[in-house]
Amino acid sequence: MWKIFIIIFGVLFGIFMPRSIYENYTDADLEDSTYEEDSYVNSEDSTYEEYPYVNSEDGSYEDYPYPYPDPEYAAGRGNLKTYNNKDYDPTKTDWENYGDTGSIMEIADTDWALENAPVFHVETKEQLAGVVYYVNAVKGYNDSVELYLEADIDLDGLEWVPMGGWYRPDRYLEHTTFVGIIDGQNHIIKNMHIDTKYGGHCGFVGYSYSLQMKNITFEKAYVSGGTYVGIAGGEIYGSEDWINVNVSGMVGTPGPETGSIVGREAGINFRDCDATVVYKKENGRFGSIRYFSHRYQLIAETPVVEAFTLTYENGVITRDEVEGYDNLGWHIERDGSLLLDRAAEGELQLPAEYTYPDTSIWLEAYINGTYIRVSNIIEVP
Repeated sequence: MWKIFIIIFGVLFGIFMPRSIYENYTDADLEDSTYEEDSYVNSEDSTYEEYPYVNSEDGSYEDYPYPYPDPEYAAGRGNLKTYNNKDYDPTKTDWENYGDTGSIMEIADTDWALENAPVFHVETKEQLAGVVYYVNAVKGYNDSVELYLEADIDLDGLEWVPMGGWYRPDRYLEHTTFVGIIDGQNHIIKNMHIDTKYGGHCGFVGYSYSLQMKNITFEKAYVSGGTYVGIAGGEIYGSEDWINVNVSGMVGTPGPETGSIVGREAGINFRDCDATVVYKKENGRFGSIRYFSHRYQLIAETPVVEAFTLTYENGVITRDEVEGYDNLGWHIERDGSLLLDRAAEGELQLPAEYTYPDTSIWLEAYINGTYIRVSNIIEVP
């Protein structure tokens, strides 16, 4: 998964979408075919890019939703108990003391979560809130979690928060993660409302470097954040197939990396998934979030130019040499699922051991922030 480490850094901006807007949209808005089918990124009527990421007149991080790591904490020399001069409760976790817990700690069944971790069979919203607590406040960075829904769950009236993506104030750029599997077992999560305000990692799972999700539906969800915004996931890496993940609802004014299912991802193959997601413009009309992720949008909007020619003979695939393409790689799929990505720079032939039967093979290069096909496709019998 060598592609995952190619990440574009940019300036982050955000807009806060009041909840009243969410409450004023109905299921008819999702089904109304009259909303404008234009691209939501850099739209002419959007004020998103004009709004500062930090909501403070003097440019400070005073209004930032999470404590911002100052230089002392970046160097690991700070005293967490007096951080930002906030009251510290030694009976609570760091996440409870310093994070945005929304409504989670008002209803979370923490005893149930601690007794059942790391495998959760969730039947109630209290148990689901307990899983959020466990992921954000208790588990280690690399510890895996399994979450299975045993019933439909309605989160109406609650301020939900993502699992993963909370930055610890005492550890510069280290955040919580959800690592593992989420299997909805064909159940529904209804009326999920998440607003990370000017922060990122906004979605049911805020951040993961390894996550499989399947057989789950999010119905009438509302998510809003600064960047990496999607209903099911905010920023997700190290994942391959997501199967039968279905979302409907609304996204606050979309940021630079927004998708209907996932905001930023680096290789998810969405299989049998569906999304009906809108956002509300300043003119009162609804626009459509038409792509499962920001990467899918980039791929759709970047023309494919078959600059390289591949040939297949005696079990060996050979390419020609063309200059001007970065991070060239072999891409191998079977039935739409990724089998292998392999660096191709300096390699004019794909070794025979990688020409797996019943596969499709082509070259990709890093263009416009993602990987785009740059050759013809070889179908290996």
